[in-house]
Amino acid sequence: MNYLFFKDLLFYSFFIIMAIILYRRLLRRMSKGNIDQSDYCILFSLEINPASGEIPFYFTLEKEQMVSLFIEHKDKSSFLVVEKTFKPGGHIIRYDSKQLADGFYYYILKTNLQETKKKFTIQNN
Repeated sequence: MNYLFFKDLLFYSFFIIMAIILYRRLLRRMSKGNIDQSDYCILFSLEINPASGEIPFYFTLEKEQMVSLFIEHKDKSSFLVVEKTFKPGGHIIRYDSKQLADGFYYYILKTNLQETKKKFTIQNN
C-alpha cells in the first residue's frame, strides 16, 4: 500500500513539474516578438487646439536618439521645426505659428524606428 502511494505521488509531481516547464516555454515563445517600448518616443497631443501664437510640442523618450519634428500642411507641403539628438526625458519644442496660415496641419515626429503624426488646427486670427 505504501508503494502505491509513493508511485502516485511521484507520478503527480512529475506531471506538475512538466506542466510548469511547458508553461514557461510557452510564455517565453510568446514574448519573443514583443516590442521594446524604450526604443520609441511618445508624442503628446496639444493642450490647446485650435492653436495660436507659440505652440508647445511635447514628447518623451527613454533613450538618447535623433529626433526630427516637422509640420505638414494638408496639401502635403512640410517644413522642419527641429532636428537634433535629444537626451532621455521630456522635451518641449516651441514654435511660433504666426508664420503659418490658418488651417489644418499635422505635426510629425520622426526617429530611426518610428513616425508619429497628429492633427491640429491653427487659428491665429
